[in-house]
Amino acid sequence: MRGLCLLSAVFILMLAFILPQSAQAQSIEVTPPANITDWVFNPSLPQPQTQTGTCVINVTNATDNWTLTAQDLNATTSGYMTEWDGSSYVTGGAKLHNAMNISATSEVMLPNVAGTNIATGTGNTSVSVTFKQEIGYNDVVLSGTHVYRIVVTFTGSITA
Repeated sequence: MRGLCLLSAVFILMLAFILPQSAQAQSIEVTPPANITDWVFNPSLPQPQTQTGTCVINVTNATDNWTLTAQDLNATTSGYMTEWDGSSYVTGGAKLHNAMNISATSEVMLPNVAGTNIATGTGNTSVSVTFKQEIGYNDVVLSGTHVYRIVVTFTGSITA
């Protein structure tokens, strides 16, 4: 019985090696822009205020077409930068009055529940992503170690 199991395992491994190239699974890997820290908001500066980062897209095959979305999946923030105390969002804390916009080749306003694309392309590439935030004089200035925070989720999908 032991020899039969070993033979069966070898057969399965051989099958994996003889699959045609077209039958291999497609995959995509998205490396989002690095955390943006020390973004100092000032309502007297031109609006919206922006920060730009690079999103890297790697796909299995150089001819794979892909789409990229940016969303805020957190019900607490729902697209708005929200007061953070260093370990969690502050219950009843301040929120900026304007939702954040994110753009690459297209622009979306968070939370972007529909998952509208901010970019499409083919093959491995880097995409410039811009975070846009309007600040007004009616936005609360936070004190101490409290900051405004939002987590943006980038999702890449391979398309036909």
